[in-house]
Amino acid sequence: MKHILGAAGCWALLALPAAAQQSPIDPCALVATADLQAITHQKVVGPKPQGVGICAWQIAGGFALSIQLNETGQAGFANAQSRTQGAKPVSGIGDAAFVFVSAAGFDAVHLVKHDHYVVITYQGGSSAADRLQATEAIANKVSSKL
Repeated sequence: MKHILGAAGCWALLALPAAAQQSPIDPCALVATADLQAITHQKVVGPKPQGVGICAWQIAGGFALSIQLNETGQAGFANAQSRTQGAKPVSGIGDAAFVFVSAAGFDAVHLVKHDHYVVITYQGGSSAADRLQATEAIANKVSSKL
């Protein structure tokens, strides 16, 4: 297990393989900052690599976004979905996707496409509905690059 400080400013426990292989895909290249600004309607600073497979952006108002690329593929996605209480399937994003809406003020869209498992976590938006809409729009942008 590895502890990291997530984009939403809270600690997360990630089950990563002991010898995680670095992906040939750069998570910082999966979405353009200009696209993030258009989706969130906020000034966005970044991207900033946060270690192997993780990239983060700062959003105006003290908010944040992170993209984590997990090279655990479909198996990792299915494991996360089975372990995430309140996971809701989302159609039209990647090969499969689900969203977790946190009472702590962030949303996480988990998606798998071409056996690449990606988690997009967004803390921001003027309302829960705006945040969810933005997180799903960002996930669509990310999915189009996989």
